[in-house]
Amino acid sequence: MKIKAQDGNVYEAYNIEMNMCVLKCQNVKDRRKKHILGKYKDLERACKVMAEAVCCESEYYEMPEE
Repeated sequence: MKIKAQDGNVYEAYNIEMNMCVLKCQNVKDRRKKHILGKYKDLERACKVMAEAVCCESEYYEMPEE
């Protein structure tokens, strides 16, 4: 699945994780480094965005700003 991060970079996401209010992923091309997909103001919003991303039916997801 391709994910466009808040900073505009597009990653071929291998593993998506959430650490408090920050969502990160590993890129298929380089699995050693974790890339920040988005930062959110509270844990509830981060959980909603995480749920949207992992349940996305298409092969592309764009991280919302807020």
